[in-house]
Amino acid sequence: MEPFTAALLAKPLGKLAAKILKPIYDGVEKELSQQAHLALHKVFNSYADYLQQATQKHSYFNSVVFKNEQRILAEYYQPLTIVNTRSKHELLVTGYPGDEVDRARNMLIVDTAGMGKTTLLKLMFLKCAEEGQAVPILIELRKLSKKKKLTDFLLDVLSGLDGSCKPDLFFKLLSKGGFCFFLDGYDEIPDIERAAVTASIQNFIEKAPHNAFIMTSRDEAGLSAFPQFQRYTIKPLFREEAYSLLRKYADPGLADSLIAKLDLPENQAIHEFLASPLLASLLFKSFEYKHIIPLKRHIFYRQVYEALYESHDLTKEGGEFQRSKKSGLDIDRFEQVLRALGAVTYKATKTEFTKDAALDFAGKALALCSERKAAPSSITHDATHAVPLLVVDGNYIRWSHRSIQEYFAAQYLCKNTEGRHAQVLLDYYNGRDFSKHINLVLLAADIDRAAFDRSIGLHVAQTLLSEYKDIYRGIFPGVESAAVEQRRRLCVGRMPFIINSGCPQGGGNRENEWSRRIHERIINLSGGADLNSSRFTYGDPGVGFALTKIESFIESTMGRLDLPFIEVQENVSQVFDNKKGLWPDGEVVKIADDESSPLNSVALFGATTNLILCLGRVRWRFNPDLAVRYIEEIGLDSKNIADSQPW
Repeated sequence: MEPFTAALLAKPLGKLAAKILKPIYDGVEKELSQQAHLALHKVFNSYADYLQQATQKHSYFNSVVFKNEQRILAEYYQPLTIVNTRSKHELLVTGYPGDEVDRARNMLIVDTAGMGKTTLLKLMFLKCAEEGQAVPILIELRKLSKKKKLTDFLLDVLSGLDGSCKPDLFFKLLSKGGFCFFLDGYDEIPDIERAAVTASIQNFIEKAPHNAFIMTSRDEAGLSAFPQFQRYTIKPLFREEAYSLLRKYADPGLADSLIAKLDLPENQAIHEFLASPLLASLLFKSFEYKHIIPLKRHIFYRQVYEALYESHDLTKEGGEFQRSKKSGLDIDRFEQVLRALGAVTYKATKTEFTKDAALDFAGKALALCSERKAAPSSITHDATHAVPLLVVDGNYIRWSHRSIQEYFAAQYLCKNTEGRHAQVLLDYYNGRDFSKHINLVLLAADIDRAAFDRSIGLHVAQTLLSEYKDIYRGIFPGVESAAVEQRRRLCVGRMPFIINSGCPQGGGNRENEWSRRIHERIINLSGGADLNSSRFTYGDPGVGFALTKIESFIESTMGRLDLPFIEVQENVSQVFDNKKGLWPDGEVVKIADDESSPLNSVALFGATTNLILCLGRVRWRFNPDLAVRYIEEIGLDSKNIADSQPW
């Protein structure tokens, strides 16, 4: 038995750690001095301790549904399907996706609020450890900063109490490969720390190229810093998958009652909530409280809050004991404080904070609400115990889910800013980091649709209409006007490209390098200083897009917000006239309204449009007539409001 194996077996998870680390040990043992061997054994012992602590911590989860009582993650995990955004390859994740990791090497799982990104990552981490396919390390990125770089965090993990892991030994281990780093929540990095943390991640990846990285995030502009990552989304839950999840949360009678109501024709609109694991679970909590299915997001968030505030401890006093609130605030006044707390923590880009910082935030929230009798400590106590929307995590306190923070912040924005929220929404849209605020904006639109229409809705409609009037106005000899109009409506708000370069087969670093090159050429050809994201699909030729702010925004609203001037585009069969030999030369060619472009010739005009439709997988197109009507209606509504004011 190797010495390192014998030492590890004394640890609680020593056998598992030994199995995971053996390939690393075999790769370096002949290259190390006797002194380095001793240091290596200490590192392996430290990793075994880390594995014990991390698997214990991440095997459980807290949920508002269970009043933040810990539950076993594996028992409540509903298998999720990830989709490669380039190849459209789908994978149902029930364990560590070793083959997919080997193929992609670097995976970026990007999706909207509540789709289960963190749960998925933790499940993969646990299965990776259990199956011993790699050396797993999970990092919650919100814990990194200018002072605490990724390398510092990892050296701490492998150093134990005596700090014995030296950087040169650490990078010696990394050079042999075999590690898989699970990076959770890029979008949760505070704004003030974002640039430094991004640089530390990039620097570390460059120094450890033979290892795997899996990162999760909502869609953020900063993700353009990682074009070498293969991007994946999480496929929305099918109805039966959502029902399976509901049955895991509820007893059979309650689950069957909820599912029966969901199947009623009048509740079809609520099915969009079932696509998200978080919203499906909150729907259960809302229904458990009132046995009523709310038809809007903000209503069932409120219903969940009411359920937590008014719930009884059924194990005491015959079920008649209601948890006391140390703050002494009734349900409406406590909600006012939570709104303000959501707002001040959201503005500070903090979902997790020290206990001292939590008291400071609670004090600011109380001041905003003019609550003079309640103490900050009573607010944090009630929000973590009596109405557990916050979670105590060691020395930190965090919102149980970022979307819950966003709900309360949106409520404050719409109801406590004296009518300034329409301008605030527009300012968010015009800001460089709008993508990180999309969920807040959509919740605000759900709460006060009129304010959204007067701000972002009006701005987007006017911008698209102006672009529509400006493009494809030239003469394209031999091309029918209907074909020009189709291209025109399809390209408004978009920036498409032809890709004449085939992707290398086999995945891994060659495919990632090709993807990085194509991304950089699309961005360079786009000519937009504020464009830094792209998407593209394979083909012969393929098609790509520089993602404009408007396209990203419209994509994010689909299924959540009806924009009258946007028409949903039906799926188009991926069969089109390839026109081999006629496509213009160049690895990446911009599709624009240049009359001299070969893409606008009689031979290629229709084929180019069909390429965008077939391979671009566009889901919407612009309707200028409906945009004009929408703009006119908003103007009329604004006049009517002004004329009808009683004071």
